[in-house]
Amino acid sequence: MPPTPLRLTGLALLAAATLSCIEGDTMAQPTGTADIVVLAQDIDFDHDTYTLHAGTNTIDYLLDGSLPHTLLIEDQTGTVLDFNLEVGDRAGGLDTATITLKPGTYTFFCDIPGHRSAGMEAGLVVTASPGR
Repeated sequence: MPPTPLRLTGLALLAAATLSCIEGDTMAQPTGTADIVVLAQDIDFDHDTYTLHAGTNTIDYLLDGSLPHTLLIEDQTGTVLDFNLEVGDRAGGLDTATITLKPGTYTFFCDIPGHRSAGMEAGLVVTASPGR
């Protein structure tokens, strides 16, 4: 049976829908200019500890999973710093921000209910800047 215009239109729509699903599953790419990239997996980060130098740092937060996540930083006293990245859902797969940190030990965590208690936290060690 030869293809009809209606059948060809249906095939074209199916192909377009399939392509958009494939493209939608593509992971966002880091900026390439960040000092570190933190990868948010389903209920985990890609490392237990990250290291930065003191001073101004750019952090890429990249989604590698299906759940939305946030990235906040807590200092040694338990104070949450003025820093908040979001990925997933309407936020997209990549968020980037810059923060200035002093040497010390900090904690990255996700503040979506239940995520931190499920293990979504990691250490952040900030070392003295080179040459200082």
